[in-house]
Amino acid sequence: MQMQNFENAGVHSVIVMNGFDIDDYQRLEKPLVNKEKFTLLYAGTLSQRRNNSLFWKVIKSLIDTNELFASKLNIQLVGKVDSSVSEDIKKYNLESFIDIVDFIPFEEVVKRQMEATVLILFVDNFEGAKWVLTGKFFEYLASNRPILALGPKGGDLSAEITNTSSGLLADFNDEESMEKAISIFFNQYLDQSIFSFQNKNIEKYSRLGLTQKIASLLDEMI
Repeated sequence: MQMQNFENAGVHSVIVMNGFDIDDYQRLEKPLVNKEKFTLLYAGTLSQRRNNSLFWKVIKSLIDTNELFASKLNIQLVGKVDSSVSEDIKKYNLESFIDIVDFIPFEEVVKRQMEATVLILFVDNFEGAKWVLTGKFFEYLASNRPILALGPKGGDLSAEITNTSSGLLADFNDEESMEKAISIFFNQYLDQSIFSFQNKNIEKYSRLGLTQKIASLLDEMI
């Protein structure tokens, strides 16, 4: 939550962030992360504006230059994908590395997120992207797996990833930072440190925590 001062109006405004329902995750028997494959997972609709063609180019480069990376890589796209995604996958001959699952129940999505090595967060590329925190980000936090976000540097998402120690952000159009981030995660996968990953300071984004905050604010008002 953030407090903003509107001096001219003489009022205060409180922004309540989105969040996650921890029960969606705790009611599942905690699945084990798949150690056999370096699994990058994206869950949700992957539209044309959200698709990042540079990401697929970087993945192709890493496959061509790192035989071990190629042997371990698995990318899962869970949800609807735009034709531009399919075109990029074909362009870079990535079909054998990618599993596309059109629809599965939410409980199975949660399970797959918790089993993945890294969760990919594609952010819509538009002028106001710096101020966007999608609901998917909060779901990923609850999954407690490292996040690779492809979005704008210096925005709200970048700040929250830092505040929660939840992963890395590579700028939309920065091929070098994208390749570096993926390589960092892959090296952590090889030395197995990624399997003991733990994010921080996410309790404030639970629905319970958010509700308690709203209740506290209402108490202050009356």
